[in-house]
Amino acid sequence: IAWLTQYYSSCNDVTAKSVTLGMVVCNWVVILSVCITVLCV
Repeated sequence: IAWLTQYYSSCNDVTAKSVTLGMVVCNWVVILSVCITVLCV
C-alpha cells in the first residue's frame, strides 16, 4: 500500500489515477464479499 500511495501522489495522469483507484476498490469489494460469504456459510 505504501508504494501505491507514493506512486499515486507522484502520478499526474487523471485517467491512470482513476483506473488505479477503481481497481483497488473493486479488489477490496471482492475480498469483502468472499469473507462475508465464508462467514455466512
